[in-house]
Amino acid sequence: FAIAIDASSNPLLKPESLRVMQERPSFLDSADDRWYGLGWNARSADSPQRINLWHEGVFAGSSAILVKRWDQCVWAVLFNVDESKDAVNCAALIDEPMYSAVDRLISEAEAPE
Repeated sequence: FAIAIDASSNPLLKPESLRVMQERPSFLDSADDRWYGLGWNARSADSPQRINLWHEGVFAGSSAILVKRWDQCVWAVLFNVDESKDAVNCAALIDEPMYSAVDRLISEAEAPE
């Protein structure tokens, strides 16, 4: 689903819809690097052209996060709990480790042998 949003052939969204979804609202303080756009959370990744998108969901006893990174890396993580023992959102706990793991995989794949 996340890959199909802006797929090169038969994308789910028109370019204008994708632009609006990723656009930073004008009313945000310049220090805010996260916003909500048409059903997705968005965050700038070092430049206005690099936008990470994600959506979280929680249902009693389970939770999930779907991430579409600016470089087209996509992942989904499903949990069989809705929060940690310390009442922390599971998506918040897995966010940084997932970004780090994907960065490491890309780095290893690009490294010369």
